[in-house]
Amino acid sequence: MLQQLRDTLRQFLDGTLDRRALEDWLVTHLQAILDSNDQGAVEIANALDVLFLKLNDGFVTDEEFVERAAALSLRPLTTLVVAASTTSITTESGSETYRRDPNQIDRLVRVA
Repeated sequence: MLQQLRDTLRQFLDGTLDRRALEDWLVTHLQAILDSNDQGAVEIANALDVLFLKLNDGFVTDEEFVERAAALSLRPLTTLVVAASTTSITTESGSETYRRDPNQIDRLVRVA
């Protein structure tokens, strides 16, 4: 599902699909993406769904929508479940170590 979602986003970004077609595709495929348990696809689909809501409610401009959709298509996908104070993760760029930010419980800070 992730590859199909990224391919569809790329089609929008290169002008093959218009925004309405992208939204229709997402609405049609959203439940299948959620059911797939493909965390990367679920994260991007949820973020894209929220982005459409923000656009439709006037909280982002068309230009901001395109910029944020482009960022979603390039997003390195890593889902973290942090049980300890530090954790190591592997991303597309290699292995990195993070620790919890003591001031923000939901934020991780990269350990140099």
